[in-house]
Amino acid sequence: MSAVLHLKKYVVNKCSADFDLIKSEDNTIDFSFTFSTLIPKDSDKKNCTIRITITMQNKGNTIFSFELKSFYIIESEKVFSDEEINTLLKEQGFKDTYKKALDYVNNFCSISNISPIPMPSFDEVMTQ
Repeated sequence: MSAVLHLKKYVVNKCSADFDLIKSEDNTIDFSFTFSTLIPKDSDKKNCTIRITITMQNKGNTIFSFELKSFYIIESEKVFSDEEINTLLKEQGFKDTYKKALDYVNNFCSISNISPIPMPSFDEVMTQ
């Protein structure tokens, strides 16, 4: 598959936090993570999106959630199938986006004075 992915920009939206819950005595935090790709329906399928949503919960209450989107341009003469683009995004783009997502979580934990949450590694996520 000869194609190059170029990252256009990161966008964070739907970022929210509930600081009262973070200070609760029961500091157990559940972590959930979703990953999806968005491939346009147009014929050339050159602009694609990777979306990662991370949510942390304490006793079922969301204490922190955000959505991180990476927009990619695929530079290639070839027109790819959705499956090929999905593979390309995972191989070349997902790792960068996931690292950025981990940075957000770590920064959040740092400024909120809570213990860093053990996050699954990139390889663990890819094998799920």
